[in-house]
Amino acid sequence: MSQLTIAECEHLRSEAQEMRVSAIRTRIAAAITFCDVAESQARWYPPAHARASLERIWHSIGELQQHIDDPRHVAPNIATNLRQNLESVRTRATGLGLVIGTQRASSR
Repeated sequence: MSQLTIAECEHLRSEAQEMRVSAIRTRIAAAITFCDVAESQARWYPPAHARASLERIWHSIGELQQHIDDPRHVAPNIATNLRQNLESVRTRATGLGLVIGTQRASSR
């Protein structure tokens, strides 16, 4: 087996980070979609449906926050933008909670 060069290792690290960032962005987009679903459920279905969706949204927010805060997953300069995107989801989830009567602390 041949060993990787330093340049090859750096390239692989860079690619891995790009993939992690892409996955995080995709999950943030999915959380936004779940917010849309929860809003529709709040309008057209019993509140339990919207509450269940909102719990999934909060679960995703928590997991995403852990990944974004881990410097091994995301570089600090990229994490700032991801935090802003996640904060918009958190704000929207908090508003949804008020609409459907489920309050949850938006702790970080």
